[in-house]
Amino acid sequence: MGDTTTTKPQAEPTSNFPTKAPFERERLIVELAVQRVRILAEKVLSFVDKGELSKADASPVSLADFGAQALLVSAIHTEFPNDLIIGEENADALRADSKLMKKVWDLVNSTRLADEESEKLLGRPKSMEEMCKMIDLGGQTNDSARGRVWVIDPIDGTKTFLAGTQYAIVVALMVDGVDQLGIIGCPKMDWHAGLVSEDAIATQGLGWTVTGVRGHGNYARPMSTGSLLPATPVSKRPARTTYQDAIFLDSMMSEKSRFPNRNDFAEKLGAKLPAMNIYSSSMTYVALALNIGQFRVRAPLPSAPASFIWDHAGGICIVEEAGCKVTDLRGTAIDLTLGRRLAANWGNVIADESMHDQILTVVKDSFQTFPEFEKALG
Repeated sequence: MGDTTTTKPQAEPTSNFPTKAPFERERLIVELAVQRVRILAEKVLSFVDKGELSKADASPVSLADFGAQALLVSAIHTEFPNDLIIGEENADALRADSKLMKKVWDLVNSTRLADEESEKLLGRPKSMEEMCKMIDLGGQTNDSARGRVWVIDPIDGTKTFLAGTQYAIVVALMVDGVDQLGIIGCPKMDWHAGLVSEDAIATQGLGWTVTGVRGHGNYARPMSTGSLLPATPVSKRPARTTYQDAIFLDSMMSEKSRFPNRNDFAEKLGAKLPAMNIYSSSMTYVALALNIGQFRVRAPLPSAPASFIWDHAGGICIVEEAGCKVTDLRGTAIDLTLGRRLAANWGNVIADESMHDQILTVVKDSFQTFPEFEKALG
């Protein structure tokens, strides 16, 4: 039977990732920027807890999304001004709502790392108009095929973010259409507990950042409010020959526009049910990279819009470095070169390289009694 042992941190974290790995400056700047965004995001959640913001409207999510993108983009653009950036937001809504713009600006302007030297390394907007320009830098880019392109998702998992459970801060660096670097901040993840789900929230520490460098492996670092703490290399997942008693990852909050009989995948493979519940797609990639979950099948309706690039860039790099294979439901590699949406792909399958073809066979078999899905496989 395959090994389901979770890859856990050592008792004493080792030194930082090997300096021979590429993108050393990029990793430093972005990991610090992700920690700064965590401060902003948790500040927004504290406003909700105190009753200063209402969950009933969109204001907490808007504040977090706009503020986080402004801080991420300014940090990246200041250090790498010639690189393109693809982000989820543009600033149109802020320019149309002066009160919201002021709230976002106050949040951005008051959010700093506790370590002064680390904060000095990061660019930041100096006015409300500059803040909007930084947000627009991410919201107006569509080219992901050529050169250096950063892909960011400031708050991945907005529903669970608002609920105080798992969310992610995601940054990927693509070079000529391939994600060469993935950095995912996980403020609510408790790696020591060996779980990543909406029911397992960190009660100690500030979460973890998981970083993958293509061809050089992954490492994880405990998050802080200041400088970077020592990192721990993450081992590759143990090789598997079966998914008997394996952990299947699924999202119980994403019921719309999906294959209705998803448990069939797990049943045919002998995997555990119920599935481990994770809403954020990036947190799913992290759980797989750490061997907290063993496989994921995402099967949206064939008529559903294609996924956004920021839900997968970076995460793909990290799980492939962990020993997984990622394709769509047809077995086609994920194409990240087509801009903001993955227009060439339908759904995805993430699993051990040795088991991936078997899962595709199970998916095809499960689709046989659902004509819409069977036809879409071709």
